[in-house]
Amino acid sequence: MSPVLVFCIVLLVLYILIKYNWDRRDLYKLSWKLEGPFALPIIGNAFFFLFNSIEDTIPIAFDLLKKYNGILRGWMGPQLWIFTANPNDIQHILSSQKITHKGAAYRFFNPIFGQGLINNNGQLWRMHRKIIVKSFSQDFLSEYMHIFHEQSKVMVANMQKEVGKPAFDVMKYVQLCAMDIVGEAVMDVKLNVQSEHNMEVVSSLDNIYMLIHDRILKYWLHPDFIFENTAKGKLQHKVVNYLRNFIQKNVLRKQEEVSNNNSIKCKSTLETILHTLNDNPEAMSKQGIIDEMITLFAAGEDSISLQFSWTLLLLALHPEIQDKVYNEIQSVLGDNENFGRDDLKKLYYTTMVIKEVSRLFPVAPFIVREVTEDFPIDKVVLPRGTSVFIGVMYVHRDPSHWEYPNKFYPEHFLPEAVAKRHPFAFMPFSAGARGCIGKEFAMLCMKSMLVTILRNFQLQADGTINDIKLKVDIIARSMNGYNLRLVQRINTL
Repeated sequence: MSPVLVFCIVLLVLYILIKYNWDRRDLYKLSWKLEGPFALPIIGNAFFFLFNSIEDTIPIAFDLLKKYNGILRGWMGPQLWIFTANPNDIQHILSSQKITHKGAAYRFFNPIFGQGLINNNGQLWRMHRKIIVKSFSQDFLSEYMHIFHEQSKVMVANMQKEVGKPAFDVMKYVQLCAMDIVGEAVMDVKLNVQSEHNMEVVSSLDNIYMLIHDRILKYWLHPDFIFENTAKGKLQHKVVNYLRNFIQKNVLRKQEEVSNNNSIKCKSTLETILHTLNDNPEAMSKQGIIDEMITLFAAGEDSISLQFSWTLLLLALHPEIQDKVYNEIQSVLGDNENFGRDDLKKLYYTTMVIKEVSRLFPVAPFIVREVTEDFPIDKVVLPRGTSVFIGVMYVHRDPSHWEYPNKFYPEHFLPEAVAKRHPFAFMPFSAGARGCIGKEFAMLCMKSMLVTILRNFQLQADGTINDIKLKVDIIARSMNGYNLRLVQRINTL
């Protein structure tokens, strides 16, 4: 190779490096203004997670947020991350129409959820949300009550065999019930997994979040050509193929049914979408329908399964609170087996209990937003290209907002306590423009399930809330399961 050619190559490389860093100068300026942990060249702060297990994610994040007073910067490879747990900043970010794009890390959701609501952005996201939100209106929520009743009774019947036996992981029953409920409400499909035990559906959903979380934290797996040739990449391919084929089959069946009888009353999200497309075929593509069904089915099932399993475990660990919930159920509902949405709204203490569970163990411990244009917050201006991580679980346990931050204390949600607290100190379903459209559905569902279970069983568990160990795979889960015992109530319906 001639000296001239070598010289030209060197100049080209230098030009590329200089231009690359010059284009990122605003990111570097911000990183100098904010405090944060020491970052290594190339990998940044990824070393925090390289040699730690999945259950260390939350403690590491908590320690860093506490050390740097609720806002810090970090580098994940070449990407600048800003972590915040300041409710004022959070309100400003989540309430703005300028920061609605989810972080770059959400591209790892694409192979599974496609362009569904979780990771979609811009005009397409707004169009899809406008259609889907109709199926979570007040009228639809009342129509779903019979599904909650029916599937909750199946779950209780299956759990009868655990009465008087050693502790078991209640999640295995709750998850199947949630799948049957969400499958029917979202797609009008009776999956019957509680009776037929289709474990391939269960294992596929379980694998989704583990795969996404693992890839986000291991930046060397970010390039598709590397990840797709790993064992986990091949597992993801298998999971995606199974789920998409499973959902597509049910979508095609419902499409044919609606096309043959357009006067069918909408009973599910899928039917709402299909009827909307009869009037406006351009509103959502066929692929978009499948993407949204996978998104709603997977996210709905997982959220309800986790929150309700946490609820049962915490009630089992706190019998005095469990008794208060049971007494309220008896006082408000009596022997009424066909209680409706309005009846459940009167269970005020039960609502406080479920909210307190969501405070301690929110489904998503972090919310991520991508800054697509320079955006000012309290102390700094976030430049375009920054990813903002909102520490939901940290805010939920910040003693400056909560009287007993690490205690199961439903009185945190008494009206007078709520009035004194920053509105963005509690956001288990996110907030703002991208807040969860299914939060009322989930609350009604969990109340219905809880009524049915507590009418039949007393819940017992060993240990205390302090014994719970967490692991995070995008979602916060119990490392040791949700183990409890059942005692038959004397007077059951």
